[in-house]
Amino acid sequence: MSHILEMKARRAELAAEVNALAQLEAAGTELSAEQLADIEAKQKEFDELGAKINRAEAAEHMAASAATQVETLRVQGAPPASAYVPDAR
Repeated sequence: MSHILEMKARRAELAAEVNALAQLEAAGTELSAEQLADIEAKQKEFDELGAKINRAEAAEHMAASAATQVETLRVQGAPPASAYVPDAR
């Protein structure tokens, strides 16, 4: 499983765990200080994972775009970048 999918799966787990505690509270159960701290920690991890996922997806998108550009240049007959020799004037 890709790292992005692993992070998304963990994020879904966190959301389900927070939702379960929120449902308890909504049903009238008084949450303990430990449960409240657990919710806050899970929310923080959820947000951090979201930011990491966004960065990883952006990096993948950039890599794919760059690869497409290189392939397009090859199809158009451009020489490889290593073949470029600047004019020594």
